[in-house]
Amino acid sequence: MGCTAVGCGSAKELTVTTYEDKPTYRPSLRYVIPGVNNIRVGWIKPAGSFKNIFYLVNCKEKETGVSIFQKNISDVDAVISGQGVESDTEYTLSITPQTSQGYGPALTKDVFTRSRCSAMLPSFLLTFFCVLIAFDCIFCYEI
Repeated sequence: MGCTAVGCGSAKELTVTTYEDKPTYRPSLRYVIPGVNNIRVGWIKPAGSFKNIFYLVNCKEKETGVSIFQKNISDVDAVISGQGVESDTEYTLSITPQTSQGYGPALTKDVFTRSRCSAMLPSFLLTFFCVLIAFDCIFCYEI
């Protein structure tokens, strides 16, 4: 039943479908973990009402501008890996939200991948200190 200033009467149900929003905010960065041959990145979905939201994840080598990874992802985590990711190299990551209404502002972050030597360093130090402690226990020397 519907009522107006004139009076009440029967009313038909009206269904309205609105378009989803175009993203107006950039995603927030949760984490970036650079490895030797990969980069792990996670973000938080931007504010807004989105039925279907995707993220265009792009990774470019900072010095040359060459894109080594570009993919539409529906999740909020990505692993960028493969032959294009090299150790000891600086990359620029961009994560751009998109809906059927268009693209939102991009989140950008510069990331430097680790070298093979620095990736091995923690295990080397752990082994070195274990040997020192064992040596101290066996021969009762103070270190």
